[in-house]
Amino acid sequence: SFDREHQSTYTFRLKAVDRGDPPRSSYVGVTINVLDENDNAPVIVVPSNISYKYLTPETHPGTQVNWVRAEDMDTGVNAELEYSIASGNPFQLFQISPNNGEVTLEKTIIRKHYGLHRLVVRVNDKGKPSRHGTALVHFYINETLTNQTFVETLLGHSQDTPLDIDIAGDPEYE
Repeated sequence: SFDREHQSTYTFRLKAVDRGDPPRSSYVGVTINVLDENDNAPVIVVPSNISYKYLTPETHPGTQVNWVRAEDMDTGVNAELEYSIASGNPFQLFQISPNNGEVTLEKTIIRKHYGLHRLVVRVNDKGKPSRHGTALVHFYINETLTNQTFVETLLGHSQDTPLDIDIAGDPEYE
């Protein structure tokens, strides 16, 4: 079987010989170009699922606050990537650029937004059928970052929480 990621082109010479007397022969060059099959899903390079960005309430809307970067071993449309927030954005605080994975803050931060936020970012390729990768993008919003252990505990809780459950803001805030 052929695998484009292993070798994309094979070139060789064929010799044809007739059964005449005397036999005559001829050579021809053959090149096989292996087309890409969408056999690789996008792989998230940054950020790691256990990292987070700290944001203060003074962070202005429109500010780039993170960046998701993925790679795909395929080529052509099979490697063209599209980024989206699949879940975890109930306040619509964040937006992601579908083209380059840049995450921006979209709204002014208010008290109910304080705490840990987990965006579930999905990266799809444009192959047929499409394949995807998923990243967890965390933000911790507070006036100060004094208790690193507390934030790490929240991150551990995020890892154990199903992706369809929102982790956003302060659950104690009314």
